[in-house]
Amino acid sequence: MNCMRNLPILLPCLVALITIVFATEHSPDKPTIERLSNGEARVTFQAAADHFYRIDASTDLKTWLPLATVEGEDTIEYLDSEATYAGSRHYRAVALESADILTGDYFSTTDGIVTIHPIDHASFVMEWKGKWIYNDPVGGSTRYRAFPKADLILVGHQHGDHFNAGTLSGVMKDDIVTVTPDDVFGRMSTSLKSLKSATSLKSATSTLGNGDTLDAIGLKVEAVPACNDRHPKGRDNGYVLTIGGMRFYMSGDTGATDEMRTLTNIDVAFVCMNLPFTMTIDEAASAVRDFKPTFMYPYHHRGSDIPMFKELVGKDVGVAVRIREWY
Repeated sequence: MNCMRNLPILLPCLVALITIVFATEHSPDKPTIERLSNGEARVTFQAAADHFYRIDASTDLKTWLPLATVEGEDTIEYLDSEATYAGSRHYRAVALESADILTGDYFSTTDGIVTIHPIDHASFVMEWKGKWIYNDPVGGSTRYRAFPKADLILVGHQHGDHFNAGTLSGVMKDDIVTVTPDDVFGRMSTSLKSLKSATSLKSATSTLGNGDTLDAIGLKVEAVPACNDRHPKGRDNGYVLTIGGMRFYMSGDTGATDEMRTLTNIDVAFVCMNLPFTMTIDEAASAVRDFKPTFMYPYHHRGSDIPMFKELVGKDVGVAVRIREWY
């Protein structure tokens, strides 16, 4: 449970039109904000060790945009890649009381907070109301030992950077729901195929084809096409999760398909870009400009020019590109 104190301290910054508010019992010390040459902002402060903070931004000190949950260390440095879209930007850090909190970007839905923590490449973890969602977990279960085991696992397709049977076996709860295409299910071990939910005693794996939907752990999963020259149409999945009125899109390995370009009402999008397996930054930027997610994360982008991708998306379509560490 988070606790925001009612004694805010307004601290002006030397960078014009950017200020910072700290409203916490464990107020961070020595805050600085630096506007970078590319328009981004670097927020740095001293914080109490072993405490967690939520960082929010505002243009008017009234409406606050959730940014990220960070863990206190000697020095916390947060790079706000969205500052390029705002002429004026204010920040606040809110102390959280709980000691067991997932760090990463967070979103306030109508039914609780969703936090997203990148792991590597196409893999990330989401937490919502104590439920844990793993997207394309690979690389061995030890990579996930800092997190509770998964309530829901999404697997997009057969390639090793998206599907690894050993990793799946090591990160599942007894009451797991795993969502895969038919092709991935066919490649699972006999033990994974025969695994049943501990409570429902039904198969722990649900296979979805493009256009199919599933209600699981209180949210909706929709499988959408993910295809290009290396990924045959109809074999693989991207996914759209609907959580508390927000729609989260994971592209999987795909090109800039007509189905992607015509997606609607996407709040948060994870879009791939790297050759030869997915698409160029130009193709990805063109598609993003078409379906216009509110927030967009480049992922699965090893070797791609992500700053140039952000420039290609531009500032005129209302898409905020968030650049995070995936490698």
